[in-house]
Amino acid sequence: MHKAWEEDVLTLIDLTQALGARSTSYPGTVPAWVANRMDVGNPDATLTRFSDFDPHGGTHIDAPLHFDLEGIDVVGLPLRLYRVLVVPVDGPRIDEAAVPRDCAACAVLFWTGWDDRIGTADYYEGFPYLSEAAAHRLVELGAGLVGLDAPSADGPEAGPA
Repeated sequence: MHKAWEEDVLTLIDLTQALGARSTSYPGTVPAWVANRMDVGNPDATLTRFSDFDPHGGTHIDAPLHFDLEGIDVVGLPLRLYRVLVVPVDGPRIDEAAVPRDCAACAVLFWTGWDDRIGTADYYEGFPYLSEAAAHRLVELGAGLVGLDAPSADGPEAGPA
């Protein structure tokens, strides 16, 4: 059990990747974001229009609808999670053995240290991913949310999810 929960203290874990001019997107997709500034005829003001946000740029969540036409979208996701389990793992493949047995209704966050590469070309090369068996086990055990510090849970060969 996560130490913060044993002490009955809520710990905030910020998973946010800041979006900025140097933010990266999955290779082969649109830019992470595009900002266009327009002159409005006033030297003290500009109008900025943000467009073309990459749904896989920065920190994001894929709802069941992303994988299943009958699934719910992000708005319909229940965000009541009773515990957060941070699972440190090594290696490029996260196998079934790494899945905690007591993860029902939990946010299971696999920490591989890959987040150290955010903003570099290496971030999208050979990153850690969930094995199919691990994904099935998480569903079987009723995990409420699954996350990892890599660009995609599917692995680099799969491309963007």
